[in-house]
Order: sequence, then structure tokens, then C-alpha cells
Amino acid sequence: MSLIDVIRECVETNINKNQLCNVAFGTVTSDEPLEIQLDDKYILTKDYLILCRNVTEHEIYMTVEHETENHTHTHDIKVIDAYTCSGEGIIEEETHLHEYKGKQMFLVHKGLKVDERVVLIKMSGGQKFLVVDRLEEKEE
Repeated sequence: MSLIDVIRECVETNINKNQLCNVAFGTVTSDEPLEIQLDDKYILTKDYLILCRNVTEHEIYMTVEHETENHTHTHDIKVIDAYTCSGEGIIEEETHLHEYKGKQMFLVHKGLKVDERVVLIKMSGGQKFLVVDRLEEKEE
């Protein structure tokens, strides 16, 4: 074996040994507890998975400014008699909108569901997989 062949073999071995990651594709076989099947042989359980926000149910603050849909409900209204300064409560039913604005917390429903296809990155060292995203979303 020539010196060049020895160097080439050392470089190839070192590159393969220090490979940072591999991209893999899997299918969710169970959502509770989470399991993802890579191929016919390997099923990954939650101990081997790191989930990105794209594949989890999570809360997020959003700034909104809109009105609710038109709806009917009742309001308690206090009527005051100007002469006696006494009042009584009445209920008034009306159809109207409510303004809804400001910074609000929302729940984002992005948890994985059975049969969804996902993209994973095999971490350096080989035992952990980062679940990056789904390939297509299932409709509810």
C-alpha cells in the first residue's frame, strides 16, 4: 500500500468517524407514548428523541386586534332612578361584537400524530435523534 493510499484511508476513516449528523425519515407509530419507526428494524422511543417546537403542542404569545363573531347573550344592566337614586338590575339580551386585542396566550396544536412522516437528524454519537419537522400535516 502506498503512502497516498494510507493517507487516503486515514482521511476517509476520520471523516466517517467524525460525521456530525445524518438525515433520516420516519413514521409516527404511536403518539402516546411517542414512537417513531425509522425502517423495518428500528423504532425510536421518547428516550432517543429530541423534539423541536414544530412537532410539539406549545403555548405562544401573539398580539391580536380583531372582533369576536356576532353573537347574542345577556348583560346585567343597573337602572338608576334619577329622583330616588335607587336602582334595580335588569337583564338585556342583545346581539353584538366584542373587541379582542392585545398580547394574548394561544395554544399551538402541533403535536405529532400516528402515521405522520417526519424528518429526523441523527446526532453525533448516534443515540439521539432530533425530530425537526413533519413532511406533511394531517388534518383534524
